[in-house]
Amino acid sequence: MKHSVIGIRTYQWTNEEEVLHKRLLEYFACDSIFIVVDEINKKEVKFPDYVNKIVLNEEFLDSEGILSSHPTQKGIGWLCGDYFYYALREKVDSKFYWLIEPDVGFTFDSLSKFFIRFEECDDDALVQSFQKAPEDWMWKNPAELISPQGYKSFFPLTRLSKRAIDDCKKARKLLTEQLKKNKFDINQYPNDEALVATVIGNNELLSIKNLRTFFPKSFKYFTYMQNISVFPKANEILPLNQVLHPVRDINYASNILVKKLEKELFSSTEISDFLQKFLISSDDYEDFSKEVLRKSQNILIQMLKRNESSFKNYRLILEKVLDLYPNLSDNSHVWIWKDKVLVLDYSFLDNIFTLEFDFSKENLVCNVFTRKGNINLIFLINQSKKNIKNNKIEVFAEPIGDIRLSIDKGVSYFYSLIRDFY
Repeated sequence: MKHSVIGIRTYQWTNEEEVLHKRLLEYFACDSIFIVVDEINKKEVKFPDYVNKIVLNEEFLDSEGILSSHPTQKGIGWLCGDYFYYALREKVDSKFYWLIEPDVGFTFDSLSKFFIRFEECDDDALVQSFQKAPEDWMWKNPAELISPQGYKSFFPLTRLSKRAIDDCKKARKLLTEQLKKNKFDINQYPNDEALVATVIGNNELLSIKNLRTFFPKSFKYFTYMQNISVFPKANEILPLNQVLHPVRDINYASNILVKKLEKELFSSTEISDFLQKFLISSDDYEDFSKEVLRKSQNILIQMLKRNESSFKNYRLILEKVLDLYPNLSDNSHVWIWKDKVLVLDYSFLDNIFTLEFDFSKENLVCNVFTRKGNINLIFLINQSKKNIKNNKIEVFAEPIGDIRLSIDKGVSYFYSLIRDFY
């Protein structure tokens, strides 16, 4: 019996699956990595010979007494990610089973640094954002079909033990039996996040830990859709040792944007009315469209560049620079004050020392001060004849230019100051 295996949950073989499979080899042996593919009421998906493929289809689900069809447009395999666990568990004997989606990414220089942390962990469930089901959550009522107290979690990356998987499968079988007896509507059939979280949350024999417990600072970019990391270059602007979701390639990300633009264009009466001013032969539609797209490219590039000057990007730059100073990074908190000041708080013992970049004026002003604790830092800096205003030491004030260079300069000074002080 193996200790840990991992399944990639998918319905296709694309560059995303291939890249993830290659990265997982940094920790897992090839015979411990499985592609669990959704072929429920679908054609067979072809995979390379080196891939260990496990099929999830209606024959398997029917044989297990689990619902195999659902009216949701994306299919029951999309709705119920826990099904992939059952298929993996059926084919592979292991103590623990990881399940990962193809749009999960990592900025660890080696994935062994991530997964090795869990080798000594014997908890039955490792999940993310585990909590009681909120009142306004759309899956709260479906979760309560399983137990009066519903729970929720986030499902792109999880690890379950044998018995946790078996308990979840029992719950699915019971729900299927109840559905056949018309005890609830099929649209109330719980999704993966509701079922797995509610089953493990109501079983006192199962131990649960949040993945964030092992890596408190590594899930800042692990969200639903708030941050879409566009690869292959996103790693260059993201800090090290992060778990990312969702990670998308340029083709996928551009499709999302095009759909958004399409929706905005067709809902805009102003654009529609303006187009009616043009008298264009249908023979010229293609040439006219190509010319508009060519000229629109520069507009889009300017919009993307404008985003570079956003505080979200400034924060990314600061976090990336901190990769060069691990002793500083481990005890630091980066945040933004009033959308005008980028702040780095460094905690040591009972002290909090602060580096700030103030963008509120014409010049970028970099300050250092003591937020809490030992004010002797102020006197140390004073010896270097820096300007002191309101108990803040002005490191520099300069026109806003190369932000990365300015942030790097400020962090370098701050680090040397803290190092010399202690």
